[in-house]
Amino acid sequence: AMRKLLLPKVLFVGPPRTGTTWIWEYLRARGDIVLPEGVKETWFFSNMFHKGVDWYASHFKHRENCSAVIEVDPTLFSHPEAPRRVHKVLGSDVLIIVTVRDPVERSWSHYLHARRYGWTRKPLDQAIEEVPDIIEASRYSKHIPRWKSVFGEKQVVILYYKTLAQRPKTFVRNMCSAIGLPVVDIPEELLKKRVNISRDVRSQILMRGATKLSKWLRSLRMYSLIDLLKRIGIQRMLYKPLNRGYSLHSDDKALLLDLLKDEYDFLNVLNRQSQ
Repeated sequence: AMRKLLLPKVLFVGPPRTGTTWIWEYLRARGDIVLPEGVKETWFFSNMFHKGVDWYASHFKHRENCSAVIEVDPTLFSHPEAPRRVHKVLGSDVLIIVTVRDPVERSWSHYLHARRYGWTRKPLDQAIEEVPDIIEASRYSKHIPRWKSVFGEKQVVILYYKTLAQRPKTFVRNMCSAIGLPVVDIPEELLKKRVNISRDVRSQILMRGATKLSKWLRSLRMYSLIDLLKRIGIQRMLYKPLNRGYSLHSDDKALLLDLLKDEYDFLNVLNRQSQ
């Protein structure tokens, strides 16, 4: 008999810069969660959909003590096709988890991240043309309803970055209860870990090359090589911590607030509903 494909029942869809790396590290450390093998996110529902379901399923390997099959992929949140594709492949019972962070903070963090990866060198007001997701991925008022319209209210769970940053144990309890997982303590080193510091790129060209290389290796599924390159310090070679000059100053803050002001009303209502 053909073995049924092992596919996720839970998707953390992001957006980026909302603690998804920390969440992934916590889930991986538990030891009872099936996550994609060899790579943090497959990008299947965003960039790799043409590769087909078997390719996607091949990332998930059976394990004895499995409490859940989960993928964490923050590229999905604002992707125009993602909700429909997820529904088509994973059905209507998949749990969609959105992580909410203050929109201006999230966008600023996304901008620093984009600089770090060499996607832009421009000041913020020009960078948002070059990397639209700096703003787009903070538009909770647009994208949460998109996911809800495909999966229904009950299947879309909201978790808060602020809780993760300030009270990680509470965050983990909320997350586990939403998924129906037994609560497992946060490993010591993860408790100590500050959620993402941003770094700037030493050489734009070098980094673009590295990003291309990584995409190419991904499509060939050479994940262990990507991992090795990360470990042997390609990161140290390519990144330098951002200098203090990159704190959010008033012009940039005003620009972001202006673009994202409607988000705050939406999030206040959402917050009241999810209490």
